[in-house]
Amino acid sequence: MIIVSSPQELASLIVTKAVNMVKKMNAQLLGLVENMSYLACPHCGEAIKVFGEPQGERLAKQLSVNFLGSIPLDPVIARLSDHGQIEDYSAPVIQTLADELRMRTSQQSQQLMQSLPIAWSTQPSES
Repeated sequence: MIIVSSPQELASLIVTKAVNMVKKMNAQLLGLVENMSYLACPHCGEAIKVFGEPQGERLAKQLSVNFLGSIPLDPVIARLSDHGQIEDYSAPVIQTLADELRMRTSQQSQQLMQSLPIAWSTQPSES
């Protein structure tokens, strides 16, 4: 499971409740992503904090959850979504997030496989 937050204070309260519920359910929590953390100025690239100071990293640390990254508010996402082409969106932050998720899910899969009893062997039986 991935928890998605945003910089607003209300979101922090909701995320705290969600993380506590996930922990009580003993569900696998990959981490927290902060969406709409900032808007990059199209002219100078400066981060404009539309919804206030980003809080995702601090919140993740406070909740003992992995912080996976911050996603900017990007008008391209809205345009591609409206045209049914969101899978065409490409940005370094999304690639970094995808790589991090691949690594964490791979690690969790390996841990799960190590804890399962081996029911068969890949070696041919000798009869």
